[in-house]
Amino acid sequence: MLAGNSIAKIIMTIGGLFLANFYGPESYGVYNVFLSYVMILPVLASFRLDNIMILQKGSKEIRNLFSGIVWISFGCTALLICVLCLLKGLNLIRIDLTYYILLLCGVGAILTGWNNTQNALFTKFKLFKQMSVAFVVASVFSVVFQAIFYAMGKLENGLIYGW
Repeated sequence: MLAGNSIAKIIMTIGGLFLANFYGPESYGVYNVFLSYVMILPVLASFRLDNIMILQKGSKEIRNLFSGIVWISFGCTALLICVLCLLKGLNLIRIDLTYYILLLCGVGAILTGWNNTQNALFTKFKLFKQMSVAFVVASVFSVVFQAIFYAMGKLENGLIYGW
């Protein structure tokens, strides 16, 4: 798992440095803010219940807990994004992202929450090789799709779409 994770990080770093030259600092800045939301929101929305799944014994309890965590994460993420949009709309807090980017942050956070829960499930069943391969495949696809979206002229959100 260490090798797969390390290879995935190297691919993302080299690909990110390469793509940063094409997309420019403004697009890459929005992408990094997007990544910040996408990494923080799932932790807040799932209450880290996926760690409990690792401790469960029965397969029925694990399936139920998995489904419950996914639904809780989905609901809480949607609620958090709605609250952020409401606070932005009422000018109670300053968020420089557009509503569309906030919506994309919500979708990304839901997918990341599902992925985190899936990783906990794979950890429970000791499927480390599959997780390692998935990390590498996901990083390659991300860099390739970000390059494709750049070639298509999606300069503002191509990094986000590719992610």
